[in-house]
Amino acid sequence: MKLDRETIVKALGRLGELAHERGIELHICIYGGSAMILAYDSRLVSKDVDVIIHPSEEGLALARQVGEEMGLHSEWLNNEVRYFVSEAKDREGRRPLDLPIETRGLKLEVPTANYLLAMKARACREALPGVSIDEADLRFLIRKMGINSIEQIEAQLERYFPENPLRPGSRTIIQRIIEEVNHERE
Repeated sequence: MKLDRETIVKALGRLGELAHERGIELHICIYGGSAMILAYDSRLVSKDVDVIIHPSEEGLALARQVGEEMGLHSEWLNNEVRYFVSEAKDREGRRPLDLPIETRGLKLEVPTANYLLAMKARACREALPGVSIDEADLRFLIRKMGINSIEQIEAQLERYFPENPLRPGSRTIIQRIIEEVNHERE
């Protein structure tokens, strides 16, 4: 089941209600496709909501309850993204997220465009037939940020992931996207 903006917002709203009822405040930073939907309005759907959530055990238990109530798959909200964030720079790369829901019980954040660009560049995968999510997200961020060179992307990677320079295959994909975006601007 794909999650659209309305479903994600409704599920997060319910998650906040449950947290508030239990006297918990959940700190949630939303990454990946859901961040692209909620903060940048650049996509229609995502397969899940990638988050870092604190307190995680209680938050994930409440998310499972929300999933059951709303008929969502069990991993609709998951914290696997924690393996892909920059431990040293993650807090620096966040900003508050405003959603049209009552946020008692929730403190919501998303990555800044710079941080999300670095994460997407680091994860850059060549599109599979019919699936070009990373490329579409990179294209959107490159356009939004006015990126016109690979060096600008490498600077963001250096800032957030100094231990992970662009892989040659990723460099080729990103260079092609930059050239396409620059051509569109002409």
